[in-house]
Amino acid sequence: RGWLVPLRSMAVAGPGEAPAVEGTAWLWSLPRCGLLVKALLQSRADVLRCLDRQRFGRAQQHVVERAAASGLSRGHLSLQYVLQDMEGRGLLSVDRAAPAGTSLLLSPAGVEAAGALKRKRKR
Repeated sequence: RGWLVPLRSMAVAGPGEAPAVEGTAWLWSLPRCGLLVKALLQSRADVLRCLDRQRFGRAQQHVVERAAASGLSRGHLSLQYVLQDMEGRGLLSVDRAAPAGTSLLLSPAGVEAAGALKRKRKR
């Protein structure tokens, strides 16, 4: 469930009513959204690290599943969700027609993001 939350407390409106003052903005609040985003970012980082360790940034999907299993179970996210998110962001490409099964390949943006993770951990 979500709630409508006024951005500024200038107008008071009941359920299903528009804000009374023009220019008043409303935000949509999603409970536990922060936990979902945190789990997604952590899962993304786990997949990037796993692919970065592989030769040429390419690995079979089952290898990534095993490497990222602990992080995914903590965040209650499926690997397919994380991979679709990363593919949509241009961090990796998924080759489903590979002869040995589904193959994952880091894109140049993914290599850059994995490099940023390495620099971030060294601090």
